[in-house]
Amino acid sequence: MELPPDPPGGVQPNMPNNPNRQNLRVKAAEWMSNNPEAMALFRMYARKLVTVRRRFGMKLLIERVRWDSHVRTNSDDGFKISNNHGAYIVRQLINEMPAMEALVTCRETRY
Repeated sequence: MELPPDPPGGVQPNMPNNPNRQNLRVKAAEWMSNNPEAMALFRMYARKLVTVRRRFGMKLLIERVRWDSHVRTNSDDGFKISNNHGAYIVRQLINEMPAMEALVTCRETRY
């Protein structure tokens, strides 16, 4: 799976005061690639919201996949779905469903 697009302004993936911090974009891309079943649920729920033209936040989708489904995920951090991945999952969904862009607001990411 390819990485979601870089954030506007070319923000660096690591904070200068923490050189050991792993690139969150890369980790999110790995998670998305390793969890196709969960990504299919994100796509399904997002399509439903796009169809009814309802504005929503990524947190809604994360909680829905996390709690309304019995999907098992492959994750090295011990969480079913890390909140850190939400920004990158939503950008991937927008790439796949451009109509979704008008329904969500993305803030600039630092990583």
